[in-house]
Amino acid sequence: MLTHDELLKMWEEDAGIDKTALDSASVDVPKLHHKYLSILMDLKAKKIAIFHKLDALKKDKELYYSGQATAAEYKEKPFDLKLKTKSGIDKHVNTDPEVVALEQRIEYINILLEGLNHILEQIKWRNQSIKNAIDWARFTSGSL
Repeated sequence: MLTHDELLKMWEEDAGIDKTALDSASVDVPKLHHKYLSILMDLKAKKIAIFHKLDALKKDKELYYSGQATAAEYKEKPFDLKLKTKSGIDKHVNTDPEVVALEQRIEYINILLEGLNHILEQIKWRNQSIKNAIDWARFTSGSL
């Protein structure tokens, strides 16, 4: 999976606009948008898959902590307490290392998605920035 450092490095390389090639920078905007939109969509799909995996894992953990799992599961990983209350079971489920790890992955994906949304906003306004650079070049050369 993409890390935030990799994402920031990619954007650092792509964010610059060469003032001597404003025409090609303008033409490249759709490609740049496609690149980051593809990453965004891929991460959203992964997030959905992890949510489904988390739901299944929580169900299994609820059975385990409530004493309703199979004997083989308890033989492999003993749990001597018999939790009777929903809040006690929920507390154990929500602090289970496997559940916490999946929730952390979801939170990390949320950070990446937020970054991608900001990048896509910048790309959305890129043509305006290019137009402003062209207008400024015209103004400073006396072509206006």
